[in-house]
Amino acid sequence: MISLGLRNSAENTSSLSSNSSSSTSSKKGKGYFNEEILVFIFYWFFLLIYILLNAHVQIITRFFASMPPLFWFSAYLYSKKKIFWKKFILGIFIFYSFLGCILFSNFYPWT
Repeated sequence: MISLGLRNSAENTSSLSSNSSSSTSSKKGKGYFNEEILVFIFYWFFLLIYILLNAHVQIITRFFASMPPLFWFSAYLYSKKKIFWKKFILGIFIFYSFLGCILFSNFYPWT
């Protein structure tokens, strides 16, 4: 299974089992909902708010497309068993790619 930078839940439990029981009880959630990832989500959210208020649209799209939490969440939704999410995520990425090709070839600002 592709984890896109996230550790597998089996790896989380095996790495935490060697730690003390107090640290094991504090680590709740697995995958995208792990507390270790929450720091990156808050950091990304703060930077996103800052850049939305202070940057040009080209910088915003480059920044947003290069941040891992977007792809982590997409991978989380894609890994669900519901076919709707798989089609939705795939459709968004295909639309984004085609829109980029069209806008770039017509000399519109695109990252």
